[in-house]
Parts: sequence; structure tokens; C-alpha cells
Amino acid sequence: SSCLAADIDMSAGANARKRPRSGNEEEGEVARTRTSARGQQREQNDAAAAGPLPRRRSARLARREREAHDAAKAKEAAAAAVEAVFGNPLLRREVLFYKLDLERKTRTDADIRKAVKEWLEDPVA
Repeated sequence: SSCLAADIDMSAGANARKRPRSGNEEEGEVARTRTSARGQQREQNDAAAAGPLPRRRSARLARREREAHDAAKAKEAAAAAVEAVFGNPLLRREVLFYKLDLERKTRTDADIRKAVKEWLEDPVA
């Protein structure tokens, strides 16, 4: 049988072997490289027919897991910070002082509604 120069693997030197023409290479034979688009598509189809690829995690699932992990770490850090601040009596007193001061100065819905009713009754006052 005659062979074409493209069918011989020249990298093997004097012991050049013929490459198979079909896409079914056996062990021990040199794999054929397809460079055309049709050949590349055929390789992809052959690979897909060989069996299912292992499943990848979706980017959304990975992001959800990462966000859940980050939220858990943030909760732990916040709990440690609260414990550190409220463990010190002077810091605890200062935090509670400013918290109560804000609550005293913050208006509630009931307070605002009462003020509006009074203003509607006597807008000049």
C-alpha cells in the first residue's frame, strides 16, 4: 500500500510509523492532529460521545457558598467585637450612653403623628 507524507510521523526519526486515518487511535499509536474546523468539530463530537464529563459547579452556586461562608465569618467577627467591647465596663458605659442619647433624640411615628395633629388644629401656634 502507498502512504502519503502527511500520514507519517516524522518526529520518530528513522522508525517512522504510519498514523491511522480514522479518529479511532489505539494505544501505542501516535494521535493524529486535525487542524481544519471540520476536524476539530469531529474531535469534539468524538470526545462528547466518549462519555459524560464530570459536572462543574455553577458560578452562581459557588458565589452563594462563598457569600454564606463570608457571612458566617462576619457574624463570628461581630460577636467577638461585641464581647471585647462589652467586656470592658468603661467602653460598655460609653456605648450605652450614646445609644440612649440617640433613642431619646430620635422621633417615633407616634410622636410625629401627634405633632401633625396639633399643627392641623392650630397651625399658627
